[in-house]
Amino acid sequence: MTPFTFILKDNTRKAFNNFFWFLFCLHIIAASVMVIKNTGTATRNYATGAAGVWALLSVLFYLLRNHIKLYTYQLLVLATMILFWLLQAAWLPALVILTVVVFSLWLLQKKSSVTFSADGVILMKTIVEKKYAWGDLANVVLKDGLLTIDTQTNHLLQLELDAATSTADEQSFNQFCSNCLRAS
Repeated sequence: MTPFTFILKDNTRKAFNNFFWFLFCLHIIAASVMVIKNTGTATRNYATGAAGVWALLSVLFYLLRNHIKLYTYQLLVLATMILFWLLQAAWLPALVILTVVVFSLWLLQKKSSVTFSADGVILMKTIVEKKYAWGDLANVVLKDGLLTIDTQTNHLLQLELDAATSTADEQSFNQFCSNCLRAS
């Protein structure tokens, strides 16, 4: 029998938004400390200019929030953060921010999924993969887009399926799982 594969509803966008604001606040603190410690007028001018650009981006985003996505705003702010550090000749913070942003954007593109086959269940999260043999599972049920996996060790996983990509027949899937659980 062909395996069942489901794409899971992810909250990576929400996590990225929270991480963006954390990184932005951390950047503001680090830039403020650098400006306070440095008495050069060039540094103060860069910091004032950067604050002005961030304020302008924020106002533009607020005014055009129905036409501009938060994702675009975040990328613009992150680009100005990297540019700020490059103008300060601080290559390490710019490189760290760039690396973290590229890694975060890569993670946003990955989708979590779960595959059910006669061999077992493979839960592929954003980074890690977890495999379950049918003998490790007590019950598996799909109902109304909510997948429930109960393990023999009384761990309960409830996974929400992505409604746009989930087209499996619940009855045939539940029957398949029941047969595999009985066979193990």
